[in-house]
Order: sequence, then structure tokens, then C-alpha cells
Amino acid sequence: MLGPDPSGDLSSLAGEALTPREYQVWSLVSGGWSDAQIADLLFLNPLTVRFHLASAIAKLGAAYCHEAALLA
Repeated sequence: MLGPDPSGDLSSLAGEALTPREYQVWSLVSGGWSDAQIADLLFLNPLTVRFHLASAIAKLGAAYCHEAALLA
């Protein structure tokens, strides 16, 4: 599989491309959580949250940046 399925489910990519933390951050962002909320929940700096999200987007490819923006 080269990217997520059309339903937006990224679980199939968790073992292929995304680290567990990237997948966790992506899942929370797609659930409507803000960077600050995720940082508080996971005991991370908000910049670290943004780094994980940017890394996940880069791994998924440019075609999914627009989708990530819509979900965030």
C-alpha cells in the first residue's frame, strides 16, 4: 500500500511508515485535538508535537498534506 485508504484510516501504515508516536499524534490531530492539547496529554513540548506531525505528513507524501490540513 502506497498511502492511506480513502476512508482516512492510517492504521495500515502504522507498521510500514509511521512511528508509533507519529501515528498517535496524527490520530489525535485528526480527532480534532490541538497541538497544545496533544502536548499536554503526551507530556511533550508543542514543538515536538508539530515535528511528529510534519514527519508523518512527509512520510505520507505531498498528496496528503491537504488532507492533513483539513483534518487538523
